[in-house]
Amino acid sequence: MVVAAAVGVYAWMSLGRMTASAIFLVLTTLALSWVLWMLFRTAHALAKEPAAGEVERASGKRKKELEREKQALMKALKEIEFDHEMGKLSDADYQEIGGNYRARAVRVMRQLDLSAGDVDYRVLVERDVKSRLEARGAQKAEAAPASKLEAKAETSLATKMERPSCPTCATENDPDAVFCKKCGHRFDAAEAAR
Repeated sequence: MVVAAAVGVYAWMSLGRMTASAIFLVLTTLALSWVLWMLFRTAHALAKEPAAGEVERASGKRKKELEREKQALMKALKEIEFDHEMGKLSDADYQEIGGNYRARAVRVMRQLDLSAGDVDYRVLVERDVKSRLEARGAQKAEAAPASKLEAKAETSLATKMERPSCPTCATENDPDAVFCKKCGHRFDAAEAAR
């Protein structure tokens, strides 16, 4: 802003009056100053270490933002790697851009890890395993054969589904195999039933 004012004062002093071109020059200088300031801020944010407030534990809305940012960074890294492999991106550009994305991704993951420190995963996993085992036990109790006829049908199905052995090479094959998977011997109906 100071630069734009200085340009305006210089144009007014040299011309003796403020013309449209001098006003345009002042506005252009103002816009250029703003763009350069934003570029400086962006470069500074990428290069510096995270502030103490940024490293604090993330929760709620901030955690969702970090998850989205992490996904976006991972996607960007994959795209950069793909472009590099396709020859669209030079080695130097790949190292520079990829390094910036990786550094930011590491900072985001650190924040997410800090917020995950409150959760005891061992307790959660044990609780989940216990509930699944109880559910499986209940399903088996319901699925128990109600009569001897059903039990006999299940055992005959199990014998049908036995894995046939090849008489040539003794390799066990799939229950529905027509040919041996090792030597190619064709099973006839009697061999397949064994």
